[in-house]
Amino acid sequence: MGALRDQMEREMVLRRMSIRTRQSYSEAVAALARHYRRRPDQLTEQEVQAYLLYLIEERKLAYSSCKVALHGLRFFYHE
Repeated sequence: MGALRDQMEREMVLRRMSIRTRQSYSEAVAALARHYRRRPDQLTEQEVQAYLLYLIEERKLAYSSCKVALHGLRFFYHE
């Protein structure tokens, strides 16, 4: 995920995001990749939605944690 991570990092720096936000968003994308053991650009929208549902229902993460993951993934896929 090196090239993808570098590109995402550049986009976040250009948008003047804080270091902590950049770390959180990068970790959200890395966790998704680890969950499926595939590069995040190879995942379908349904797989991403299933992952977010997994965070809510099985891992029982707090709303704020899921929201950070959602925004990190949204940034990755849309920017």
